[in-house]
Amino acid sequence: MPAFDYGAIQGLAAGILKDFNQGTIQHIATAPGSGAAYERGVIDGTPFTLPGAVANAKFSVNAANQKYQPETLIVAGDIMVTSSVVAGRDPKVGDFLTLDGERHRVIHFVAVPPVGVKIVWIFFVRK
Repeated sequence: MPAFDYGAIQGLAAGILKDFNQGTIQHIATAPGSGAAYERGVIDGTPFTLPGAVANAKFSVNAANQKYQPETLIVAGDIMVTSSVVAGRDPKVGDFLTLDGERHRVIHFVAVPPVGVKIVWIFFVRK
């Protein structure tokens, strides 16, 4: 049986997210600093545009939603952003995403799948 080609799926996901791109989404990396990861704030580089889709984060406490925020309290008003993977970028908690010019801090980040070739990135952000 041939191996599954995750690289092809990554390209498919990127194409779909590019087609359904919502507004302007930019990733702004931060440099390590003192304090908790979500308190970092030293900008490290220039904004980089990500194709993606934006939705309100689900913050109920059922098992399906818990899988995305095991150590993070997601609250009303938080936003979930799904974007394609961009080679050379290494998003992390504490970075920023600008959504149509408004800066939001990344409070939780998930690469899907967690091992192997990444297909999409999921960010939870807060103003």
